[in-house]
Amino acid sequence: MDAADLVGQWELVSMAEFDEDGRPQDGPLGPAARGRLYYGADGYMSVHLMRGDSEPGYIGYSGGWRLEDGRIVHRVAVSSDPSWVGGDQVRSAEMVRGLLVLGRRDGTFRARLAWRRLPVGDLGPG
Repeated sequence: MDAADLVGQWELVSMAEFDEDGRPQDGPLGPAARGRLYYGADGYMSVHLMRGDSEPGYIGYSGGWRLEDGRIVHRVAVSSDPSWVGGDQVRSAEMVRGLLVLGRRDGTFRARLAWRRLPVGDLGPG
């Protein structure tokens, strides 16, 4: 995978967190989370995730991005979680049947998000 494979806008297809035994669990955004992810050719990225129901819940950040040793590194400039600002969020990345699958591992915490590329010009619902 190279940078050109990632550039564009992506829509969240699925999001799962895993317990210590590897069983999938709903994350903090529930079973119907919605989201958008953007990777620019200029090295800028932005991700926004929200609950798909009427309950409050939001995770978002933006900044720079780069590929490093087969992983995607997001350098966080602004975030809904202030403790992430100035740090890196590192994600494993693979293409699986046309989906971009990003993984996060932090100690025993594991998460997997699958994204579908949106056509150029698709602004989504609204």
